[in-house]
Amino acid sequence: MDDITQVNRRRCLAVGWELIHGPRALFSPPKGDESDWLEPQLCITLRWPNYERIESIIVYVDNTMNKEDKFLPPMLRHAVWRYPDDLLGAHTWPSIVVRLGSLKNQATVHASLTNLEQRISHLSYSPIGLSLKRDVPNVAVVPHLPEYSLSLRNGVQSVEHSSCFLVDDSMSSMIYDSFNALTAELSDIDPHGWQERYDRNLTTEFPATSWDWDYHVGQH
Repeated sequence: MDDITQVNRRRCLAVGWELIHGPRALFSPPKGDESDWLEPQLCITLRWPNYERIESIIVYVDNTMNKEDKFLPPMLRHAVWRYPDDLLGAHTWPSIVVRLGSLKNQATVHASLTNLEQRISHLSYSPIGLSLKRDVPNVAVVPHLPEYSLSLRNGVQSVEHSSCFLVDDSMSSMIYDSFNALTAELSDIDPHGWQERYDRNLTTEFPATSWDWDYHVGQH
């Protein structure tokens, strides 16, 4: 793999993950000099076996500051990434399709979120204590279904959870069904004028950089 190919591969993978995780803010088309914005309330990510496909569905809600009325309606954002297509470094941008849309039925989306919130305490987590030898729990996994990640917040609390799709686990099934239900509720819009806000510059070769700190105050 030559240098250009390696650069393409690194960039595609870095940008692809950012686009799957989605922007921290979604800005509506400007009205004059100002734009209102939405932030994520729910994000579900599916990673299919062998990373053949990675998907996310995100619910965005108005979080514009200093506003008490005229709120933007909620939005849905669906991203699908053909991850293996970008491993060879043949592309300069990840093989990802992002759809932005309004809600077909707000009551249906509200019910999906409420069901998840009410059952969040049923998330399955297997304790292992202190891991000394890369210990992992012995869990039964459905091999043909995806791993998932869930991020959910209500304004004062938040929950993040990742797991394989577990056998006879009601929450695994519910999160998977919620993903499909929410995706079906997306009514595509023309994204012209909308902008996604990220904390890292996706146009550079290395959109993410690491930083090591040696416990000395004031060292940069």
